Amino acid sequence: MTALRLMPLLALLAFTVHCGHIADAGDGSGNGFSGAGGSDGASGTGEGGGALGTCGFDAIPAIEVGSLELPFESWTDGDPITIVLGAEGGMSLSFELKAVGTPRLAELDVHLTMNDDTVLSDETTEVDLLCHDSEYMLADGVTVNVLASGDPFDILGAPVTLEVVARFADEPGLELTSTIVGEVTF
Repeated sequence: MTALRLMPLLALLAFTVHCGHIADAGDGSGNGFSGAGGSDGASGTGEGGGALGTCGFDAIPAIEVGSLELPFESWTDGDPITIVLGAEGGMSLSFELKAVGTPRLAELDVHLTMNDDTVLSDETTEVDLLCHDSEYMLADGVTVNVLASGDPFDILGAPVTLEVVARFADEPGLELTSTIVGEVTF
């Protein structure tokens, strides 16, 4: 083969090695799901397998919400929920989504509510989960709008619940939830 014909093959090989292992082709669907209900338990290449969706990490499907900084730090109950005040008065919430054992493409329902059931954010967004250190996948910064009537400082220190629900078109029926209870900070 000529060098030009080998280039795509070498690029694919480099990508699959970066994502953790060289996987078989699965069922050709490209959904890349492994873990509960699909993995052969050894190579992470069960039905529909492949390195693209699992990032080489053979695990039970799970998500975590956490910091934007690397290394990823998972948020837990009691951690501050930091809202960013925009220059023109808008507010937003940004976070990373960590996933294992899931397809790469996810639809997220993000709900941020105060203890009195006041809704501060209720948005749906799509994310592409990317390989990170061959151990897990990260969404590259998820940002949602935050709505609050009146003075934004009225919600400072307020107890809130952040709930993120992930659904995967390539794996119908798979729904994962991460819930954090914390206080609003700016």
